[in-house]
Amino acid sequence: MKKKDSGFSMIEVLVFVSVVTIFFVAAATVSSFSLRIAKSNENKILATLYAEELIEWLRGEKEADWEQFKSDTVSTNPSVDYCFYESPLESSWSATTKLATACTNFDLDNIFKRDMTVSRTSDENQLDVAVTVSWRDGPNTFSVPVKTVLSRFE
Repeated sequence: MKKKDSGFSMIEVLVFVSVVTIFFVAAATVSSFSLRIAKSNENKILATLYAEELIEWLRGEKEADWEQFKSDTVSTNPSVDYCFYESPLESSWSATTKLATACTNFDLDNIFKRDMTVSRTSDENQLDVAVTVSWRDGPNTFSVPVKTVLSRFE
């Protein structure tokens, strides 16, 4: 009478280990990709928040005193660039840097840079405002642009 072995052969064990390894590597890859996408979305949401924060602050400054706001922003130049490195924004323009060139430092929370361009329009009671919040993710730079027109209300 022949005795039957009840264990697994070496090939069966190797096949099982290979299949389980492939499953775990795939799961780790998917998890890593999902975390990267979640971080990118988080940065996009924060960038939008910073852009909207600046727009709302500008609206408050405009409502307080249009003439002062207009002289603080465009004065004699048809277009002026600014960098805003602080959050929350101060109640004055002291946290702002007026620039002759583009905003280059990612100093807002050590990740973002927030710059604004104010331009005159043909109507003296309106200003075009373009806010851009940018951040780096590895070798790539992403940005969220927000544009609006600020008008004097009488």
